[in-house]
This record gives sequence, C-alpha cells and structure tokens, in this order.
Amino acid sequence: MDKMGRYSEALDAQMELLHFWSQPSNKAAHEYIWVETLGMDRGAISLEMDFTLRILEIAEPFYVSAPICELLYQAAKSIPQTWTLTEDLLYVPAGFAWLSSPFHTVEDEFPSCAVAWASFTMGDKGWWMPMSLDADGHHGVAISYFDKLEGFPALLPQAFMFIGFGGNLVEMESLQPGGKMFNDVSGRLRASLFATLMTFLRQRILVSPRFLADRATRRRLERASRGPRTNEVRVVTLRSIERRGKGGHRDVEWSCRWIVRGHWRNQWYPSAKHHQPKWIAPYMKGPEDKPLRHSERLFAVVR
Repeated sequence: MDKMGRYSEALDAQMELLHFWSQPSNKAAHEYIWVETLGMDRGAISLEMDFTLRILEIAEPFYVSAPICELLYQAAKSIPQTWTLTEDLLYVPAGFAWLSSPFHTVEDEFPSCAVAWASFTMGDKGWWMPMSLDADGHHGVAISYFDKLEGFPALLPQAFMFIGFGGNLVEMESLQPGGKMFNDVSGRLRASLFATLMTFLRQRILVSPRFLADRATRRRLERASRGPRTNEVRVVTLRSIERRGKGGHRDVEWSCRWIVRGHWRNQWYPSAKHHQPKWIAPYMKGPEDKPLRHSERLFAVVR
C-alpha cells in the first residue's frame, strides 16, 4: 500500500463508523449493551451516540502513524494533571484521529483505535450539545474513543468524556460515571492522551499538513448518504528541526554527545496568566564528531 493509501485509512474509518452507527439496528444494539447489560442511563447513552455521530460528520480526519503514536503514548503517561484546556489550545474545533498503533490503557481493557472530539455548548436542559463550527459560545470539548472488541463488526464508541474550557485533567468528567468497563486509571490515561495530542500540535512538535485522500476513498465519500465534509486527511508528523545560526561572544565545545530526555515543564504563559505543561522533546546534544556518553557527568570546553 502506498503512502496515500495508508493516510486515507483515517477518512475510510471515519466514513465506516458514521455509516455503521447511523443504522437504527446498530444504535439499538449499542443502547442494549450499555443500558440493559451494564445498567447505564438510557438518556446519557442516547445523547452520547447522537453526539458521536455529529462529531464524525464534522470532524477533520487525522492520520497518526505508529512511531508518532508511541511518542504520544509515552509522553501522555507523565503529563501533569494540572494541564488546562483553553480555547487557543484546541487545535481544530472537531477532529477524528486514527491511531495506526492502538492505544492500550490497562491490560484487561480493549485497545482504542481512534479518538474524536468536538466543541460543545450547554443546552437549555443542561445537556451538552454539539456546536456548528462557525458558532460562538463554545463551552468546552467532548471526546469519544473508539475501541476494538474481538469479533465485533465495528469499533465501539466508548469512554465519552467532556471538559469545559478552564478545566484541567482532574476535573474532566464522563457521561458514564462508574461504568463497569472503565476504571479511574483508564479514564485518566485517555484524557491525558487527548491533552498530549493537543499540546504537541499547538507547540508544533507535531505538524499536520493536509493531503487529498486517494481516488477510491473520494469515490466512496461521494456515494455515501451521510459522510464527513472533507476529502482531505491531515497527516501528523514531526516538525523538521530548525537550525539556529551561531551567535554570542562565546562558543562551547562539548567533549561528547548525549541524549536529553523528553520531559514536561510547567511553563508560565504571561498572556494567559497561568502555567501550562510544555513538552521538552528529547534531542541529541553535542557535536556529531564526538562520542556518545551515557554517564551523567558531562564536560564542556568554553572559550
């Protein structure tokens, strides 16, 4: 399969999920699983499905390759729970990220193959309602994960969460409180993955140029009775390193090379007047012609 074929998997998956869960019989089966089997609230489950279908209609598809997935998963494990959702941190109002390497929260739970999100507003009766992309008054973001169940014909939308602007990861709530299929560890990891993805895109550690989907995918989209609004896919990739010119009155000659590990910094943002976790990406420091050292002791020559 060529690159465009792989990238188009994101839009194909988005179309397939929208088609499958739009069918009344499949929606009824989903409701039965959660209400009759697990004892969840019928109104909340119905709202979750309606919101999920709306997200799939308006979301921009993102393709996330396996190496980028692993980078996100590792960083998500250590993101500070003080991470706060702000409007400017939301990379796009609605998105569908296809994870080519599934996300495992804990060993006994189903792997997530995609995550979708969209802005919401509070309705008159206290329900969270999806917004049109050009509307004002967004209150936060709703997030849905799509999990792979062995033998099930489609990915199952699960772990529906929402977070208001100004809220942090600790305050993130779920429309499935106390759900038997999810525990606190799983919920925190899912929320942390979304936060890490948004942060990396906003910091431009990751970039997401648009590519036209392949011809076969575009044809399927044209034939679909209900489908996403775009025939393009955002491909998430690492930003190219920008080399800075030499400057200053002193040069440093390092006697070796070493790896600076990736880590989170609690960065102060004066314009926003609050701290926000900022990821410091791992990188190699030191001249290329020097040996790589693993010792914590590093030596430099300054002249």
